[in-house]
Amino acid sequence: MKNTLFTILALLLCSNLYAQEVRFAYVDADSVMRSLPAYADAQKQLAMLRRQYEQEVLYNEQAFQRQFSEFLEGQKDFPEAILLKRQRDLQDALEKGLAFRRDCDKLLKEAEHDILQPIREEVEAAIREEGREGHYTLVFPHAPLYANPGTLDDITARVIARMIRQQNVRISECEN
Repeated sequence: MKNTLFTILALLLCSNLYAQEVRFAYVDADSVMRSLPAYADAQKQLAMLRRQYEQEVLYNEQAFQRQFSEFLEGQKDFPEAILLKRQRDLQDALEKGLAFRRDCDKLLKEAEHDILQPIREEVEAAIREEGREGHYTLVFPHAPLYANPGTLDDITARVIARMIRQQNVRISECEN
């Protein structure tokens, strides 16, 4: 991947003879996302979902603990058949609890993706627009370790400003 990127850069720089100007920029898309009210709302929504899942997991764990305590209290008095059945029941409850936790984690990851994806797409669209309007040849997803001063612009603040303007336009359209 890096070799391909360097090859593209080398070709672009070599083609400078034919192009009038080659411009590069970078943007911190995570900073852009974190600056948006929609992102804060999404984080609140995800936190609420996490709390709900944690409550369910805690309830299941408490139920297992009660079942296990009852088993420990009565194990010396149980006939062997009941003892074996209760052990199997405990094993099943433990496996179901672990499966439930895995399912919750998976559902939370899917929810996070589904909730944040529209915001990511909006940020990417704003980055593309800023890149087009700024006549940039390439916009990198983050700051490089080094760039010759003056050859690489940080457009993060401009993308944030663009996103805020777009949201304000949408809000004023909704109010009318």
